Amino acid sequence: MSAAAPAGAHGIEQAPLDFGREVALWQGQIAHAAKNGGGLDVYQAAFDWAKQTVPPDNGLREKAKQEIRETADRHLGDIHGTAVLDAIYFSIFPEDATPSNAELDAVALAPDALQYISSGIYQMGSKGLVAAVTRGSGDKQTTEERWIAGPFEILGRVRDPKGEGWSRLLRWRDDDKRVHTSAVSDADLHGDVSALCAKLASGGLRIATGYDRRIA
Repeated sequence: MSAAAPAGAHGIEQAPLDFGREVALWQGQIAHAAKNGGGLDVYQAAFDWAKQTVPPDNGLREKAKQEIRETADRHLGDIHGTAVLDAIYFSIFPEDATPSNAELDAVALAPDALQYISSGIYQMGSKGLVAAVTRGSGDKQTTEERWIAGPFEILGRVRDPKGEGWSRLLRWRDDDKRVHTSAVSDADLHGDVSALCAKLASGGLRIATGYDRRIA
């Protein structure tokens, strides 16, 4: 479930006196979501709000970014790890990246600079993830392309501050062109695949059902 912008967000530039209230609402949403082990969607939505409603040369944007990030570090850092928070931040504000960010476990790219990864029979492109499946043998052998999922990127490997909870950070766009990120843990890959697919699908990633999905 995506977070809704606090009331009055679009008037922040004209009514700076409301700025503190708007940021406080976002901070409250992040803290509340963190209690249930989530919060990344709210964290991303808060930065989207700051970027869309306050121009780059307005000091309020920098203040909003700082206060939102400080709240996220306090409530989400131990849950998701700072590398995940950094990756989401730099995917929205790539202009803030510095050379030292190259040392991050997850490197976030500008939203339009898509980096697809393919391996073996699995190929990723603008149409999504497909697999080249071979059927039959000898003269009757055929190869057909099976669609598995919509297009997504693997931004990198992330983990929590204790060096545990290793995951792959995924990013994709839903049908409304909104950007989503999700850390898929290595443990999830050994668990219930249907539950993992349902989680990603709830964020707008299109995934094949039934037989075609089992190819993966």
